[in-house]
Amino acid sequence: MDWQKDDIEYAISSYVADMDKELYAKIAMGKPDFLTDHKTFATDMQNAEQRLEQLLDV
Repeated sequence: MDWQKDDIEYAISSYVADMDKELYAKIAMGKPDFLTDHKTFATDMQNAEQRLEQLLDV
């Protein structure tokens, strides 16, 4: 449902605003609107998951 997707995007972008800046920089890899742009949110989420898994494997 679209409203659920919007709610999830809002929750995550709100979290991003307060998350650890160093961690955000590592997963954003220089993209200033990472996880906050509606147009690229789905791709950003997939990238975030992959990058966090890589960080945990280290």
